[in-house]
Amino acid sequence: MSFPLPDRHNDTQAASEVTSDSKLGRIDFFGAISLGLANCSLLLFLDQAQKGLSIHNWRALILAGIWMVFMISFIVIEAAWAREPILPLELLRRRDVFSSYAIQFLQTSAQMAVFTSLVLY
Repeated sequence: MSFPLPDRHNDTQAASEVTSDSKLGRIDFFGAISLGLANCSLLLFLDQAQKGLSIHNWRALILAGIWMVFMISFIVIEAAWAREPILPLELLRRRDVFSSYAIQFLQTSAQMAVFTSLVLY
């Protein structure tokens, strides 16, 4: 199964007719903004969670909810609305792509755990 790539203009006349407006139209601004806001809210949530998760830490609970809202909006934007998504969700259905992303996530998590714990010893 091959992944469909966008058509490239080989014709010099067609390439010269491409304007900056059409180039900007290809950028997934809403997907980038929702992913950026999701990342920021996740980092703020983890900062608050470091202070202790409890029912009294309402900031962490609110930030967790905000993170969920932005992640769901990112997935909806990428799946249904974006013409050229930042992260095509069809890629995650492929086992080799998903496993490499999962390994990278776990390896980065392990590195961050070592970086934060090593200083204590």
